[in-house]
Amino acid sequence: PDLDPHVLFRTIEILHSAYKDGHINIADYLSVFITLVLRFKVSSERTGRG
Repeated sequence: PDLDPHVLFRTIEILHSAYKDGHINIADYLSVFITLVLRFKVSSERTGRG
């Protein structure tokens, strides 16, 4: 499935904020990031849909 780059960037911002505040550890932060990158196709290309 496709994932809008803005959604990915916002998710990373939230994860980073939680990491900085000590709510999650670095292993969990990296795990979520890697899962998102491997699971979704992130592309800034616009399709003709919509």
